[in-house]
This record gives sequence, structure tokens and C-alpha cells, in this order.
Amino acid sequence: RALDLINRTNDYRPEQSPKHERSKDIFSDRVLDRTNRVVGEVRDLALDKNGVIQSVDIEFDRLRLPVDRLSVNYRELGIRPVSNGYKMNYTDDQLEELVPDLLAGLETAAGNDEEIRSLRKIIGQKISAKDGRVRGRGEDVLFDSLGARAEMLFVSMTSRNLRGETLAIPFSESDFIKNGFVFSNAMADAMIDYAREK
Repeated sequence: RALDLINRTNDYRPEQSPKHERSKDIFSDRVLDRTNRVVGEVRDLALDKNGVIQSVDIEFDRLRLPVDRLSVNYRELGIRPVSNGYKMNYTDDQLEELVPDLLAGLETAAGNDEEIRSLRKIIGQKISAKDGRVRGRGEDVLFDSLGARAEMLFVSMTSRNLRGETLAIPFSESDFIKNGFVFSNAMADAMIDYAREK
């Protein structure tokens, strides 16, 4: 089952497909208000273990706010992906009025919860099997084409005879641990088998 899943996930080179947006593209996305006025840029996202966006770290470089950068709750501000970035459900004037409330409920994009992870911190983190075998590093996160949800973790293998081999794994197949990701032993074995056959 695990090897079939990896084969299906990688049969079209997802890291090069227009079906997916890479994390480097997310970091340069614009943030628009309800009237499509650019109000800032995305600097980070906080994701849960299923790849669902929990908060967005935004540099509000186009508004006169008491802070330049703020992490905001994705759902509470009605943020949604659009073709040219992310759009909020508020006008720029409404956002300026909301800032005191946002500052009072401040959260970081890194997340205080072990189940929430900063997109920037995912890149470069260790991946391993549950039994402790280190298998690689997270190279990138692949989102759906609009950037609504993290769908895949793009991994570079680091085992001796597989060094540098790359593959994509469904984001939800991993669990966050303190300094990386852990996969089932069966998934780790399938990753090795896939990389050897490549």
C-alpha cells in the first residue's frame, strides 16, 4: 500500500507540475483586502499535520499600522487563496481598526502547539521512520495550485546509497516531532524502495 501511494504521488513529477505551488512561491504571494487592494505580503504560514493553514504571517507594508508584521488567524479573517495571492474578508480601513484586537490575541506563525508547524521551519527538517532510522530532509512543501492546502512534502533522501534522490510524500502521511517529521516504518521502507527503483 505505501509503495503504491508513493508511486501514484510521484508518477507525474509533482515538484514541476502546474498542479502545485511550491513554498518559495507562497513566500512571495501578495495579500489583498476585500476590494483587491494589496495590503501586504506573506512571510510564513502555520500548518497543521494535515496541511491545513491555521495562520498567516503577513508583512503589512502597505498600511499604516503600529506593527509591520503580524500573524493572523486564517479562518477568523476569512482569508482564502486567489490566483494572485491571498484575499482577506476585510477592507484596509477595517484591518486598521482590527489591529488592537489582533495584537491582543497574538499568535506566532511558528505555532505554540506541537501539532502546528511553521512552513519556513519545515524546510530542511529531518525525516525518519518511527523506529528512528533517518531517511532524509524536507526540501520543499507542495501546495495545491492556489496555495490553499499543503498536499505534499518533497524530500531529499540522505541514506548512504540513496543520497540526493528526491520524492514527494503526501503531507498527511507524516507526524510532526520536535525537530522534524516521522513516518511509519512501512512508509519509510517504501520511500527507500521507490528511490532505489528510480
